This record gives sequence, C-alpha cells and structure tokens, in this order.
Amino acid sequence: MPAQTRIRAYERIAADLRKLIRDELKPGSLLPGEHALAARYAVHRMTVRQALDVVAREGLIHRQQGRGSVVADPAAMGECAIVVRPQLLDQDRYPFYSLVSTALVEAVGAANPGLTVRQHVGKRTDTGRDFPKTLDLLDPRILPHLRGVYTFHPLYELEDRLLAAHVPVVGFTETERYSVYVAKATLFEEGVAHLKRVGCRTIGVIRAIPVGCERKEDVQSEWISRLRNSSFAGRHPEWVEPYMGEIAERTGYEAFMRLWRGAARPEGLIVTDDIMCRGVLRAALHLGIELPRDLRLVTYSNRGIELPYHKPVTRVEFDPGELARRAVKMMGQLQAGKKPARRCIRLGGQLVLGETA
Repeated sequence: MPAQTRIRAYERIAADLRKLIRDELKPGSLLPGEHALAARYAVHRMTVRQALDVVAREGLIHRQQGRGSVVADPAAMGECAIVVRPQLLDQDRYPFYSLVSTALVEAVGAANPGLTVRQHVGKRTDTGRDFPKTLDLLDPRILPHLRGVYTFHPLYELEDRLLAAHVPVVGFTETERYSVYVAKATLFEEGVAHLKRVGCRTIGVIRAIPVGCERKEDVQSEWISRLRNSSFAGRHPEWVEPYMGEIAERTGYEAFMRLWRGAARPEGLIVTDDIMCRGVLRAALHLGIELPRDLRLVTYSNRGIELPYHKPVTRVEFDPGELARRAVKMMGQLQAGKKPARRCIRLGGQLVLGETA
C-alpha cells in the first residue's frame, strides 16, 4: 500500500475512533483489539496501531499492558502537583520527602495512568506563610489542567482558592482539610514502652521544634507532660530548636553532647528525627558510648533507610509508600466528588528491635 494511502487510512480510523469514544463508549471501556480493528477496516495491524497512537497522544485513550486500549476519563487527564520546599529535595539530608514523592509518582501512575505528576517547589522565603505565595498553581496556564495537589506544607489561603477552582488538596500535615500524616506520637508511645521493658528508669527526648513554630510552648509543655506521666524518674527532655530546613546531623550531635555532659544522664533516649539521630550516633561513637550497654536508644526511621552505626539501631519505622498510597486513594475519592470516610488519617509506625534491645 503506498505511503500516502496508509496515512489516509490511519487518519480515517483515528477519526472513527474519536467518534466512537465520544458517542458510544464510557470512560474505562475497552476499545476493540488491534486484530479486530484491522479486520474491521481491512488494513494492516500497523496501520491500526498508528491510529491508536494518534488518539493516545490526544489523551482519549491510554494503553495498559495486558488489557489493551482503555477509554480515558477527561476529568482524570491532566496534572497532579506535589508541593515541597526546595531545600527538602536533598535526598541525603531529608530522605522522607524524596521517598514519599517517589512513592506518590508510582501510586498516581498505578491508579490513573492519564495523570502526570510534577513538583512545584516555589521560592525560598523566611516564613512558612509566605511560601505559598511563590507557587504557580494559580497560573492560568497551569490551573485548568490541575486535577489535585499533594502538599507537605500548609497552603493557607491558597488552599481555599484551589478548592474554589475544584482542585482537591491532600496534605501530609494535620493542618490541611484532608490529610494523611505520620503520627510521631507513635514513636513516643512505642519508645517509652520499649525503654520501660528493658529496665530504663530515666528517659531523655531530643526533639526538633522549628524556630517560628506558633505552638512551640504548647508542644514543649505537651512533651514534658508526657514524660512526667510516663512514670520515669523525671528526666526533662533536651530541646533543640533549629530553623526549618536545618535539622541536620550537626544538630543532633550538638544536642547529644549537651545532654551527655549534663549532671543527669538518662538511661534511655528517644530521638524524634532520623537525620538528627545520625549526629547522635556520631557523638556516641566520639564519646566512646556503647549501645546498649551505656544507653538505650529509640529513634524515628523511614522504611528502607539504614542508620549509620556499627550495630542495628532500635527504631520505630514508618512506611513512606503506605503514606503515598493512602493519600492517592483519598485524592481519588475527592476527585470523584466523594467525601472520604475519614478527613485525617494518622499512620503509626512499627517498632523494630536492633542491638539496643
């Protein structure tokens, strides 16, 4: 068949497929297979494949291996945004954000192949309230194509404007209307229970409270009350207050040095951040502290990330993949106009015993 005839054939088939999709088929329906279409139009299978490629590029169908060509839902075509501060994209310093972002891309792709995912990082600002103002989500070139926003940060009035444009928002903090977040309280509960089981009589906590935190005093009081109610012998926590984005190994190192040089050294220690814990472990090695002989330690950990120490560390592991899957499921309900059964989902962690047990 001459090349010009082939071009006319696949364009004609593509036009028929557009009409079929528009007038007869519902989203999620399967198109006839390549062999069936080739027989219907009396053309070679490659000509049919060219026509399918055309309508796929137009977003009318998506190809699923093992199923065939599936009619796309126009409402499900477009872009999902991930909002994250640029400094948190450093995988070595802040693995949580890159782990969840990667898992989000995979989960969105599995749930809806018609959606693409793009990170929106904004610009550096001094305060959290200024950060959303630097985002481009309301740009008229972007907003019409947005089908959902996943955010690691409070969006304040920007969230209201997105919702008014019928763009659902799912956050990873407690402050969003709909959210899936890590329940750090699990770390304290599991850590305290474990340290009691292994016979610790005093306890310390190294917890980062970002400078500028509006509830800093409330958070301090809450954790001090938890310690006093946990029936330990009254060791108050060591408080660390770095700026957001500067919670680093150095922070944990310096905090532990202050803690260990104090008059009352705790027998058990909970470190609420895995990056700070790297510094704590480095300080322990520097001081010649042997875990668990000299100190029992429990820390936060992301599943799949190893903590650098010559022995396994006891930790409460949280699963970034599960966090992403739950968020994508919640987003799917919101995109379908359904109200999720739970507005906020708290995901706990699992105690994994290391050599500190």
